[in-house]
Order: sequence, then C-alpha cells, then structure tokens
Amino acid sequence: MSRVDASGHRRVGRLLKLHWMGRYYQIFLTKNSITKGFQVSRLVLLGFSGKPKKNMQASHLNGKTKNNRTTNLAWETSKQNAAHHHEHGTVTRHFGETNGSSKLTYKKAQKIRSLYKNGKGNSYTLASKFGVAQSTIMKIIHNKRWGARSSPQFAS
Repeated sequence: MSRVDASGHRRVGRLLKLHWMGRYYQIFLTKNSITKGFQVSRLVLLGFSGKPKKNMQASHLNGKTKNNRTTNLAWETSKQNAAHHHEHGTVTRHFGETNGSSKLTYKKAQKIRSLYKNGKGNSYTLASKFGVAQSTIMKIIHNKRWGARSSPQFAS
C-alpha cells in the first residue's frame, strides 16, 4: 500500500490491525523486534492534542470506548474521567455476589448476622464455618461489608 505525504513524496507502508482488548482498541507496533501495544485513544490524543500533562489520562467523553474520534477524546485527570463514567453509567465495579472472587452471597451474610445476633456462633466459629477470615465476619456483623448495595436487587 502506498500513500503520498504532505510534501508530495510517495510513501510505502501498511495498514495497522485494530485489536479489541476488553474495553479498548489497541494496535501493536514493533521496533527492533520488540512489540508493544498502544491504546488507540491515547495515540489519537497524542497526535492531535499533544503530550498530556502529568497524571492525565485519555478519556472517552461519551463513554463509548469504540469511538476514538478527536471530538470524543480529551486528556483528563482520573477524577474527571471517573465522573464521566458515573454520568454515562459505564462504571464497572463489582460488589458482593457480582464480584468473581466473592466467597459469600448476600443470603450467607444475612445468615452470619442472624447467627451472631442469636448467640449461635462467635466471629471465629462463623469464620471457620463460612470459610472466610474472622475480620470479614466482624465487618459483616458491623455492616461494613455486605450491606444494601451488595443485595442482588442492586446487582447490574
């Protein structure tokens, strides 16, 4: 494939293949036999907006990460970017049962509270019974973990 650059010279090159990597498009570039992946959004911003200031990240303003047009991208702080995630509902937090590493369910947490309240187990015996740390049981008992937002009705 060839193209003509801004000065009128013919250049030979190749099209880069886009790779969907979970939530973002990436391309892979190789230099001196070392391949490195780059997020397309960052490359577009680098090319059209220049280098970011310290602690800035590429942000998709409308929340659609497949849209890498310059009108949808901006350098923003982590806090600004997180605020956009909340605005367009693209927050990807997994609480309670939706967390793949969870050992408990909301019903089990309710059962732990009930057993403890009725004197049918202390934090150590409950921890052993449910296969979690004693500190986890204490956090459940004191409503620091597995509160209302862990409830299945709040799962997305």
